[in-house]
Amino acid sequence: MGILPKMMCEIHSIGARTKERMVGTHGVPALAGFGIQLAGISEAKAGFAWTRLNPPDTQLLITIAGEEQLLFNNEWRQACPGTAYLTPSGAPHAYRALPRKNWTLCWVLYSGRPKDLSEFLSDSPQILSIFSKQLWYALDGACDAAAHQESPAQMELWARLIHQTVQRALKRASQTEEHEQRLASLWKAVAADLARPWTLDGLASAAGMSKENLRRVCQQELNRSPMRQLARLRFQRAGELLADNSNKIISVAERIGYSDPFTFSVAFKREMGVPPSDYRSPVPVG
Repeated sequence: MGILPKMMCEIHSIGARTKERMVGTHGVPALAGFGIQLAGISEAKAGFAWTRLNPPDTQLLITIAGEEQLLFNNEWRQACPGTAYLTPSGAPHAYRALPRKNWTLCWVLYSGRPKDLSEFLSDSPQILSIFSKQLWYALDGACDAAAHQESPAQMELWARLIHQTVQRALKRASQTEEHEQRLASLWKAVAADLARPWTLDGLASAAGMSKENLRRVCQQELNRSPMRQLARLRFQRAGELLADNSNKIISVAERIGYSDPFTFSVAFKREMGVPPSDYRSPVPVG
């Protein structure tokens, strides 16, 4: 479960200058069919502060613009656009707007622990990366539809859109986190065995991904291809080894997977911008 600092108490404060648009089961009964109690968009100002010690519901909160603070692992963390706060039922949590800072957020409150979201929930609050305004658009549309008293069939579509948008956002965030963990494990294994004749097939197999998926994730996370990342790791290590003058260039080349020192020297200069000799430590004179 989440942990709150000692002496914190239950706080439910919207603040005098905060503006909110929201929909609930009274105005949109179809929300109940998806387990949603209440959902909305808040333009939060100073005074907007919530501390919940034993909440009976699950909430997803996504920052669209501005800055705020979220309580995570017993400390306040600054958050920015693209930050999501997922708080399961029963898990203590807190969040608040900052003085002289605007904070635009959208949020969805589910009754209990919804089965449709159970695969994404832990026992404690989570901070996730969700870069999407889709939920904001869905909530804005639902609020507008409720204000104009659209038909039950239309309201059911808006309720379904809100729920499905939440599911998609959490699924993408989960996949991103999984990919980051896989990439970290992959590059750790590569760094421990740079002399191995790595291929794209070998890297993908070690990461447990398809070649195309590995290419896509590396480009997204590192802004370079898997093989370019392999080269970077190899030549960074080569630079470290070359700084020790006792390591011969041919030995360094072999330790990172090159059998030909000339090929190594050409590739090293292409990647690092200077020849291997420039990485040698100066020899003391006298």
